Amino acid sequence: MITDAETICEMEAKEMAEAVEEFMREWRRWIDTRPDLSIEYGRPGMVWWKLLDALALADSRLREAFIRGDRSPVSMALYHRFRLNMILGKSDRVTA
Repeated sequence: MITDAETICEMEAKEMAEAVEEFMREWRRWIDTRPDLSIEYGRPGMVWWKLLDALALADSRLREAFIRGDRSPVSMALYHRFRLNMILGKSDRVTA
């Protein structure tokens, strides 16, 4: 028999996995964009702005999945370290 707590944990784990996948996909799309192809009149064009918007939305989803309502400075610092390590391909795990 599965308890409500177990169901919630599974849902949160699934949301986190999906948020990580979405963030990394949008990050790669934004990084891989050639700015010279999306320049209009000397400024970034719509392609660049749309990719930046998608990245911001993915970042917001990932942040909410990570902090789960705790907006303390410590929680936000942990999130930023997690996101940076994820982008750099580093692990957050402690090695002994």
